[in-house]
Amino acid sequence: MQYDLHLCDGADTYTCDTYLVDSTGATDNAWNTDDQCSSSGNWVMLDAVAYSLETADMFTWEISGLSNPESVMMSRTAATAWDFDATDTTLFGEYEGWTEKFDLFIFDSADKGYSAKSYGNLNAAYLGFNYMHDQILVNGGSTIQVFAGSYTTDKAIAADTNNGMMAADKVTLTPSNNTRARVNPDSNIAFQSMVESFVFFSEANMIHFRVGANIDLSKGIYFIDWSITETQHNTNNTGDHYHAPAKTKVEVVAAVANKYTFAVEALG
Repeated sequence: MQYDLHLCDGADTYTCDTYLVDSTGATDNAWNTDDQCSSSGNWVMLDAVAYSLETADMFTWEISGLSNPESVMMSRTAATAWDFDATDTTLFGEYEGWTEKFDLFIFDSADKGYSAKSYGNLNAAYLGFNYMHDQILVNGGSTIQVFAGSYTTDKAIAADTNNGMMAADKVTLTPSNNTRARVNPDSNIAFQSMVESFVFFSEANMIHFRVGANIDLSKGIYFIDWSITETQHNTNNTGDHYHAPAKTKVEVVAAVANKYTFAVEALG
C-alpha cells in the first residue's frame, strides 16, 4: 500500500478548482464552478457540467488539502516499454522517490459508464518527492501476518543511521490502529515491544515488536499508524531527524474450529 486517501485523510470532500484553456489560449473558469470535490476510497471526483470539449481544449484541476504520501517508490526509469512518453532521464534522477501513475476517468452518469480515460503508456503522470528526514522501516516494508488468538514473532523496525549512529539521542514510536481501515480494531489488535518498549537509543538502530489479534477478530486487512517523538543529542541540535514510519499493513487470519486456547498458571 503506497497511498490511500481514505486511510490517510479520511475526508469526504476536498477543496478544488478547475479552469479550461481553449485552442486560442483563453481561460474559462465558468465552465465548471464545482469547488468541493467528493472523495470515496482512493478516488476524488469532480462533478462536471455538460460541456462540449474540442480536441485542442485543455483543462486544469487543482485539489487542495491532500496529505503527502508516507512512502514512495524509490526508483523510476524513463523511456521503458510502459513509460516511453516519459523520456526525461535527468528529471527522474532529481527526486528520491515517485508516486505510481495517476489515472483520470470521465464518467457518463446517464449511460452509467466511463466515456474516456488516461492510458499509462501514453499519458504517464507522476509526482516526485524528496524525503526531508531519515527513514524508519517496519518489517522491511512487508505485510505482517497474524493469526487470530495469537501474537506474531518479533518484527524488526530499522532506522537509517549516520556513520552507524542514530541521528537523534532517543526516538520513541507509538503504534495505533487505523480506525478507518476496519470497524473497531482498537480493542482487538495489540502491540508489544517487550525489550525496547518502542524506543531507539543512539547506539542501536533496530528494535523489535509483536502484533497480537483477538481470537474473535474477523479476517481481513488492517493498518497500523505510527507517531514519533525525538530527543536530540544536545540543545543546539534542533529539528526532527526522522519521519514516522509509513502505515504498516496487517493481515489477520481468522481462527478455525480445531484450535484451542490455553491458560498458564503458577504452580502451588
